[in-house]
Amino acid sequence: MARTKPPSTSTSNSVVSGIYTWTPQSGLTISTYSRASIPRLKSILNPTENPAFESKTENAKARAFKDTAKFCSNAKWVAAQLLHYGIPAEEGKGVIAELRAGVESGEVRTLSFS
Repeated sequence: MARTKPPSTSTSNSVVSGIYTWTPQSGLTISTYSRASIPRLKSILNPTENPAFESKTENAKARAFKDTAKFCSNAKWVAAQLLHYGIPAEEGKGVIAELRAGVESGEVRTLSFS
């Protein structure tokens, strides 16, 4: 059986265990990524479905699409969001589709404490 290192602590009251870090300032992060709220995930994954999207300026719409491209092209961010919501994931193909499906189906709706 492989030995695992116990969580480490530093003088800043942070706790680190593998890809997980907890600090009083940031809470839990996975691979340095904080948990995005459900409304934030929805606006990133489907910016045009936001009721306020049509009333935005062209520059604001362009920023929304730029956000979508930035976050959705980052497989580490997407995998971290899945893990934050208790859905096992590994970086690679299909994670963005898995996150989008989880948000749309309601599977991604509450923080998992398991």
